[in-house]
Amino acid sequence: MIVRPGVVLLAGSTPDSDILLPEAPPELGPPRMARFIQENAELWLESLSAPPAAPVYVNGEPIERVRLEPGDRVLLGLTIVKVLQADA
Repeated sequence: MIVRPGVVLLAGSTPDSDILLPEAPPELGPPRMARFIQENAELWLESLSAPPAAPVYVNGEPIERVRLEPGDRVLLGLTIVKVLQADA
């Protein structure tokens, strides 16, 4: 998946999610977990999880909003996403 500038991709278990994740128990996250955003040639991840739901993790750390780098590992419920750099 490539995130294009100005496009927001939603990750979750709802059918209208851009990144469809397997449904997880509520304690592992809400139906809409996070959004990926391309801003100024940088890829950002924003958590949509609110307590008491489990947070979104990047490289083992809970996040609210973080700039992603190639090689980062994102945990969304039961799914791990590895960030790669697209070829130009």
